Amino acid sequence: ELESGKRKPHSRLLVGIGDIQNASRCMFNTLKHVAVSHATSLEALLYVSLASLKYRFSGRAGFTVDEVVTKMEGVASAFGNSRYIPSPTYHEVLGMLTGQGEAGIIALQTTNGTHGFYGTCGTSNTTMYLLMDDHEVRRALNGTPHQALADKYLETEMF
Repeated sequence: ELESGKRKPHSRLLVGIGDIQNASRCMFNTLKHVAVSHATSLEALLYVSLASLKYRFSGRAGFTVDEVVTKMEGVASAFGNSRYIPSPTYHEVLGMLTGQGEAGIIALQTTNGTHGFYGTCGTSNTTMYLLMDDHEVRRALNGTPHQALADKYLETEMF
């Protein structure tokens, strides 16, 4: 309104509910959120499993590949949808991690402290960190084919 001349430069600007809603939508429409909303079935299973672990163990930030693979197996078999069965193997999860790290969705750390690659310590010592909160994952998967998965494993934990 300042540019159109309708408001004086020193008058009070009011922020309305619509302004807050627009800012909130913009905040949730980052590239990470868009990437998660276009996830493959295995990627969605990874995000939901990591978000669930992150919520359940709120004192812990990262999880080993073994812990995540175990969680993914449990979620996939308990959910029972053929889209997520069979759950990915250890090596399939490792194959997914590089792209997730490049997208800024997941960070990787080896025991030597190097982020973004496995290092010389081997993959068994790799810790992964979900760089989104569980409610962000659920919101990003809302309206996608993976919404039911997110609703089942993140809804009761979030509210």
